[in-house]
Amino acid sequence: MKKERMIVLFKNKSAIYLILLGIGFGLSATMTLNILYLINAHILTAYAENISRLTEPGSFLGRAVFICLAGPVIEELIYRGVLFGVLKRFLPYIWACLLQAVIFGISHYNPVQAVYTFILGLILGYVYHKYQSILAPIFVHIGYNISGFLIPKFLTIYVFSGIKNTVILFLIIISVLMIGIFLFRRYFLKVKNFSDPLETT
Repeated sequence: MKKERMIVLFKNKSAIYLILLGIGFGLSATMTLNILYLINAHILTAYAENISRLTEPGSFLGRAVFICLAGPVIEELIYRGVLFGVLKRFLPYIWACLLQAVIFGISHYNPVQAVYTFILGLILGYVYHKYQSILAPIFVHIGYNISGFLIPKFLTIYVFSGIKNTVILFLIIISVLMIGIFLFRRYFLKVKNFSDPLETT
């Protein structure tokens, strides 16, 4: 049965949509943080320092492999595979999903990061519950981390800092944010409309 669920993820292109779902949410989160930085840079100072300590050390290839592949696999096995699985034995799905998302957010030890990782945790929990395969949230998580690690190399406050016109900068950020939200909504609906693997077995 597990093998058939894995096949479904690839057969109906769910894997691609799930990765794009993660990228869309990650892009929206990144641009939202950039807007907050423009409004009040002090709010994100501690957050930026913590993220830098995690993403800067080591070679680029090593960081890319760990952040975009190994990290998502490890975290999903722990939080969705183990934690969420245990919680669902004792709690209704909705409460188990909320609780695992809260724990997932708190475990990142940063108030700013905790907020958007809580939302991400809800999405990952839903995807795992729907597909009944740990590969599904892994794909979403990979997409999310790709958008958070690679895109900021080109679309972050460091690149935007070269643009002197604040109005133009703000419009660029808003435009990219809207694109991210559009991708998130579009592919989330596509994923949600796929047949449940449990119904096809």
